Amino acid sequence: AKSVAQLSPTNQARLKAALASVGPDSDGDGVSDIYEGASGSNVCTPDRNNDGQPDGEDVEVKGTIVSYAAPSLVIGTHTLVVSASTLFRGRHGATFSEADLQTGVCVEVKGHVDVDGVTEDADFIKSSNDCSQDGQGGGD
Repeated sequence: AKSVAQLSPTNQARLKAALASVGPDSDGDGVSDIYEGASGSNVCTPDRNNDGQPDGEDVEVKGTIVSYAAPSLVIGTHTLVVSASTLFRGRHGATFSEADLQTGVCVEVKGHVDVDGVTEDADFIKSSNDCSQDGQGGGD
């Protein structure tokens, strides 16, 4: 059996969605205590990474870019909005910018679900060299 951390981001999202309404949500962050316990999160802390967004609104995607047509970045089943406030970082201090968002490039994206409850906004995009278990799924 795999731990939650060993699952691809796609399968982590599937598990999170399946367990979302199972049992209580003690800290009111939109993530059930069962899922938080399985993933090693604190059931009493609504914002584990102190980014100002409840855990249930955090978005973390790692994968190969399927397409990018500003402002929409597609990675696996996720379509994220890239804005002027999105930060970029390359590997090992290398330069990485919006111009580098090309089909086939491996990236890690951290963001949040917008106030509409649907749109995923990209807050931070980092180039990556390991997309073996990426947002396109597979391997689990």
